[in-house]
Amino acid sequence: MLDLRDAPQTVPSMLKAAAKLYEERNALYKSNYREFGKLAVDVFGTIELKTIDDYNRFAIMTHILTKITRYSQMFRRGGHDDSLDDICVYAMMLKELDSVHRSNGNFTGDDT
Repeated sequence: MLDLRDAPQTVPSMLKAAAKLYEERNALYKSNYREFGKLAVDVFGTIELKTIDDYNRFAIMTHILTKITRYSQMFRRGGHDDSLDDICVYAMMLKELDSVHRSNGNFTGDDT
């Protein structure tokens, strides 16, 4: 893991640490980052984000979908508790944003 508190660091040493982190994560999650787009299109279809609220809610959904795909990469190894914990938190964050959005009368109900 990158620890920026250990000074001084050079660009090459930070790049080496980042490469090591990438290799560790890629060993666990494989090319998960290359598969996310298909899942997002399958879940959302084509959507247009128009407001700050839209972008905030979409960002949380992106986090949830990423955690779901990470969990799926670990499915045969018994799952991934950290991803499940994160999904729970992100779901409540999304619920809060939705609740505020609804109370402001911002949902138009025209999603089809």
